[in-house]
Amino acid sequence: MNDASSSQGHSSTGDEALATIIPWRNKYALIGYYLGIFGLIPLLGIPLAIAGIILGGLGIHHWKKNHRSHGLAHSIVAIVCGCIGLGVSAMVILLLALPESF
Repeated sequence: MNDASSSQGHSSTGDEALATIIPWRNKYALIGYYLGIFGLIPLLGIPLAIAGIILGGLGIHHWKKNHRSHGLAHSIVAIVCGCIGLGVSAMVILLLALPESF
């Protein structure tokens, strides 16, 4: 129990495996992931999608500085879902703005 990982409070097996699934060391990626997913809700999700994109970018930046933090995939999903959510909301707005008759 005198190795470097134990002195930091991380075990080398269980915590590391969990961190690959849930990037708890990279809060930006984790929160951005959920905001990006909820940003897919048309119109209501616009601010969530924007926040997801921003936090996804911050998550990638955090991951680049410390690869042990994990969260790269979560950050990418946050950015992609945020962009898709903004696109869907933009289409809904355009469809609502179109006149009824062509």
